[in-house]
Amino acid sequence: MPYVDLYSEDDYASIFYLTSSPFGNAGGFISSKPTVMLLHPFFLDSSWLDNQMGDPRLYTNYNLIAFDSRVSGQSTSRPTGRYDGWVDAADLALCHMRLRLPKCHIIAHDSNAVNAALRFACLFPDMCATLTLCTIPSQIEPKWVTGAYEEMVEQWCFSPDLESLELAGREAAKYMFGPEMEADLLDDLLWYWQMNLPPRRRTRILQGTNVSLNRQAMTPEMYKEIKMPVLLIHGDHNNLYPMKCAEEMKARLTSTDAVLYVLKGAAASLSTVQGNASICTQVFTKFLARQPVIPTEPLPITDAYTRMGDALQKLADFFDGKEATNIATRDPLAATSFCVLPPEIIQKQEEQLVLFSKDAPKAFDPLNKMGRPIRKFSERIEDHWFSGGKDGVSYASQFAPKQMAETLLSEASTEKKAESVVGPVVRSRRGTLGPSSVEKGVIKGSMAKVVSSNSSASASIGRLMKQ
Repeated sequence: MPYVDLYSEDDYASIFYLTSSPFGNAGGFISSKPTVMLLHPFFLDSSWLDNQMGDPRLYTNYNLIAFDSRVSGQSTSRPTGRYDGWVDAADLALCHMRLRLPKCHIIAHDSNAVNAALRFACLFPDMCATLTLCTIPSQIEPKWVTGAYEEMVEQWCFSPDLESLELAGREAAKYMFGPEMEADLLDDLLWYWQMNLPPRRRTRILQGTNVSLNRQAMTPEMYKEIKMPVLLIHGDHNNLYPMKCAEEMKARLTSTDAVLYVLKGAAASLSTVQGNASICTQVFTKFLARQPVIPTEPLPITDAYTRMGDALQKLADFFDGKEATNIATRDPLAATSFCVLPPEIIQKQEEQLVLFSKDAPKAFDPLNKMGRPIRKFSERIEDHWFSGGKDGVSYASQFAPKQMAETLLSEASTEKKAESVVGPVVRSRRGTLGPSSVEKGVIKGSMAKVVSSNSSASASIGRLMKQ
């Protein structure tokens, strides 16, 4: 099976990977082709890289390999609070050495993958030929993003019913892909999340979110270690990370001449929307075509303990004199040894894991007895007029003041034209209830007069019938 088992005294992870080889493993790679390593988008896995794995511009010219992170897809790991982007980078390095891969061209999508790729290129430049980053995040998450994600994750992980879970998923999709997305894409996203990240697996959701929200900013000394060619691709309609993030990233890469490509009209994710993915692939392949040819043979065999120990010492030098002073003394074969989070954040993440793991097997299950989602999101029943629209606002938004004014003006002009032809128009749509209209149907007088008038009328009708 395409797994890489990473184990040490206090850590375990089984990393799943996909390849473009006929048998789905790295042993089937063609030695004459360069190798491209793909890193999947946030909250998804390598199965969502079909637009890249199935593109003939890539699989005919390159060996492709895509790794799931330790808390995504089919990978499994021991839950731990010692988890950040540097741990993801160490996982990639250990997998690289176990599979005997050559120097790879790396393309990463979205925040967690981009941060892992940057840290991998910083600590392991001998394994990274070029670096392509799609959707550049900010150095640290803004407060409003942190608050929004925390609220969304809490609702997601502790949803009591299907409607609450779908609402949380729709909010997550809005942050990842923008408010304007196709209904089929939203159906696929919610279907995947209900299958792979239901509330009973909330510890995985928590860990992946913490990697993004609790990340530590890289220092200028770390960016100076990135000397390979770098390509940055960013959409100019990204509401979560504006163009300023990509421009600042380009300025930080002082040791290389980074290239920034702006994808017009693109929102957040650039790998799942087919049109954006195709343009990214075109830019990526042209970028690689301009680079010098690199050797396609596997890297020389080195002792994993020694190579990871050198990387750990390099990481310790970056934090020399700071809180994480014991980095160099940790176990090099444990990816969690590369975690640089402050002790208080690690403690907080450990406490969150205990809280989220409590009664997790008993959490709401959105799947039916066949193990599949109950319904598609687009097929839900929404017969209430206040149901939310694409932008999250209710359908009552179609009666906005501006539109109402235009409607009233058009009606008034129509009525004026009708009055000029047939006289005043009766406003049958408006109420005409008033004091005078109420009295029209009321019979006044004493009850005797009413009865006598009714009886005389009945008698006259009877005489007429006899005649």
